[in-house]
Amino acid sequence: MDASGEVLAVQGDRSVEGFRKTQADVQAYADLMKRVTSGEKGLGVEVMKAEWALGKLTWEEAKKKADGLGKLTPKEQKQVTQIVLDAEVVERAMDTRDEEKFNAAYSRFKEIANDGYLPGPKAERAFWFTMLQGADQANDLKLYRRCVEQVKSILADNKRAEKYLQSLDERLAEMEEAVGADA
Repeated sequence: MDASGEVLAVQGDRSVEGFRKTQADVQAYADLMKRVTSGEKGLGVEVMKAEWALGKLTWEEAKKKADGLGKLTPKEQKQVTQIVLDAEVVERAMDTRDEEKFNAAYSRFKEIANDGYLPGPKAERAFWFTMLQGADQANDLKLYRRCVEQVKSILADNKRAEKYLQSLDERLAEMEEAVGADA
């Protein structure tokens, strides 16, 4: 927060490195906004990327900003699409305690994954953990295996996750055994 109470960023990674990155992102955003205020044009995508990095955009806000950007290069369009999809994933995954909303999120995530979507760093946990749970419930061995690989990658440096990762391997073995028994 700044001196007037405005939220400057939502802290994600709570490591020293994470706080330093957030501090650098806040400064970069402030510098970018000075450029915008001084009248520099063509910074819409950069502002959107900076706001997403700082946790300042909801899914609805990301969609509105994307719609207002006008003509974009293919690279800019890809960046904007990624932000909008990541914002959707984060928002949908936050409300998955309700079975109907979980099923809707899982279905949507499968749809965008089939279209080639890979979540960015801010959305990967929400995406893969939701997909993992859905694949488990659906007994989708192929998808569950892919999700386990992704979750292992996300938690690779987290020593506290060892038991959890082991439980994923055990569940995967159970699913594989069941498929083998059915074959």
